[in-house]
Amino acid sequence: MNKAKKYSLIWPILLLVFAGVARSQTRDAGGIASVSVSQSFSKKWGAKIEQEFRFNQNYSVYSRAATSLGASYGLVPKRLKAEAEYVFIHQNVITSYEIRQRASLGLLAKIDYRQSDFSWQSRIQSTWRNEDYGDYKFNPKYVWRNKLKYSYTVFGSCYKPYVSAEIFCPLNTKNGMLLDGVRGVIGCEYRINKHSSVDLFYRIDQDLQKANSQTMFYTGVGWHYRL
Repeated sequence: MNKAKKYSLIWPILLLVFAGVARSQTRDAGGIASVSVSQSFSKKWGAKIEQEFRFNQNYSVYSRAATSLGASYGLVPKRLKAEAEYVFIHQNVITSYEIRQRASLGLLAKIDYRQSDFSWQSRIQSTWRNEDYGDYKFNPKYVWRNKLKYSYTVFGSCYKPYVSAEIFCPLNTKNGMLLDGVRGVIGCEYRINKHSSVDLFYRIDQDLQKANSQTMFYTGVGWHYRL
């Protein structure tokens, strides 16, 4: 797959993001900070734990904290693996904070060519919400997520810039499966050493189906350590 074809898959989704930004009725800015640790137990098995904190309302309000534990199993060496993840979420729901739980199963396919990496991640996600904090018509909520990512390792350096686009399709709404949201990310990973790296990124989250649609602009930083 050449570079033109790789980019042609990502740009339509990014165009949806920017089209949504143009018509969005409400906009907000926020920040994301995360720390993660991963371990490979064999050529096939791996695990990762991550702690994330998120802020909104122009960085002034704590929005949520998410603790995730994931596992992966290689199906095709360096090409395809199965993934499972559990996330414990402490979510701001206007007047108080709600505990949510999330689980997902999916596949991650990857193609490497010289200094370029192209990946596709597809997963089914289920989120359980606390009925004491709202009247959730669909609980748990099932979402099908698909993400395309292209990254490039700058020759002779520790920098790896990337761009990604993701779509969200709820599966158990009254209207059936539909495109509910899109996400675009541009960022750069910096390898500190063979064990640790830092990720700096800018992210746009766009609602598509809500009457009062919202656009979120996030700046983020993440630190990752590989055991």
